[in-house]
Amino acid sequence: MKINKLALLVSIALLAACGGESARRDMAKVEPQTQVAVETPTSQAAVSVPETVVSASAVMAMAAERDTASPEPAEAAPASASASPVPIVSASAPTEIITHAVSSTRPMVITADLTFRTPDVRKTALAIEQLAAKQGGFVVSNQTNTDMVSSQAFEQSDGMLLIIENYVSKTDLLVRVPRQNAQTFLHSLQPHIDLLQAQNFSAEDVGSLLQRQLLAAQREQQRSKDLGHLNQYTRGNQDERRATIEAQYQAKEQEDEARIQQSELQDKIKFATINLHFSQPEQLVKHTKPNPEAAAREHRPSFWQSAKLAMLSSWNAILAIVLFLLNTWFVWAAIVGGIYGIRRYRQRVPTITEFEVQEWTAEDEPKPSRRRNKFKIQRDDE
Repeated sequence: MKINKLALLVSIALLAACGGESARRDMAKVEPQTQVAVETPTSQAAVSVPETVVSASAVMAMAAERDTASPEPAEAAPASASASPVPIVSASAPTEIITHAVSSTRPMVITADLTFRTPDVRKTALAIEQLAAKQGGFVVSNQTNTDMVSSQAFEQSDGMLLIIENYVSKTDLLVRVPRQNAQTFLHSLQPHIDLLQAQNFSAEDVGSLLQRQLLAAQREQQRSKDLGHLNQYTRGNQDERRATIEAQYQAKEQEDEARIQQSELQDKIKFATINLHFSQPEQLVKHTKPNPEAAAREHRPSFWQSAKLAMLSSWNAILAIVLFLLNTWFVWAAIVGGIYGIRRYRQRVPTITEFEVQEWTAEDEPKPSRRRNKFKIQRDDE
C-alpha cells in the first residue's frame, strides 16, 4: 500500500515537472524575460503535491499573459484602416431646431410651428412657460389632453381589482415672445425635445401691408373731418343733415377699424407667434379598487337563507292576492250574481228533448207509396 502511494506521488511530480518544462519553453519563445521568474533547478524534480498545484496555476497565468501579449493582430486593423480612409458624414440630430436669419430693420411677422416628443408633457409645459417669461413673452393658451389607450382589470385574492391602464398625454401650447428673442427661445427648447417630428418657421415681410393700412386710416380720418366740417356749415333741411351725420359716423367707424387692424398688425410684428404641439410616450399606471363582484359573493346568502326568503316572498305574494280580492269583493260578487241569474233564466225557457226531436223528424219523413208497399208484400210472401 505504501509502495502504491509512493508511485502515485512520483508520477504526479514527473507530470508537474513536464508541464513546467513545456510552459517554460512556450514562454521562452514569446518573452525571453520571463525565464527568470519561471526557471527552477532540475534537482527539484521530486517535489511535493502542493508545489505541483502552484506550478499548474503559474502555467495557467503565463498562458493567459501569452494570449494577451500578442498585439500583432490588433495592430493590423488600424494599419489597414489608415491605408484606405473612409469619409465620415455628420448628420443633424432629430432634436435640433433649425432657424433662419431674420432682418431686424424690416417689419416682419414671425410664426413657428413645432411638433415634438418629450419625456413628460406637464414638466415640459411648465419649463416652456418659464422660458417664455424669461425672454419677455407670455403663454396665450395651454391645453393638455390625456387619451386612454387600453385598460385591463385583474381580480386579486384580497377582494380588490388591479387596474392596469395605458395612456398618452398631449399638450398644445401657444406662446408669444418678442421678435428679437424668437430664435433664442426656439433654441432653448432643445433640451426638452426627444424627437422633433415636424417644424415650420416663417418670416413674412408685411411692410407694404402696414403702409396700406396706415394710408387707409389716414384717408378715413380725413374723410371724417371733411364730413364734420360739411355738417357744421350745412343749412339744408333736416333729412340732408341726418344723412351727413350718418355718413360722418360711418367714416369714423371705418377709421377706427383701420386703426384696429393697424394695431393688430403691429402687435404681430412686435411679438412672434409660436405654436407648440408635444406628446409623451405611453405611460403605464397601476392602481387598485374594490371589486363589487367579490363583495357581492362574500355577502350573498346561503341556500337555506335563499329558500327561506323565497318562501317568504311566495307567502307575501299570496297575501297580496287575497288583499286584492278583498279590495275588489263587489266586482266578484257582481260577476257571481250575473252568472247565477243567467243560469236561472236558461232553466225557465222550455227546451226540445231528444224524443221530441225524433218525433219531429219522423213526421217530416215522406211516406212510402202504395205501389212500393205492394211489391214489398209480394216479396215477403215469396
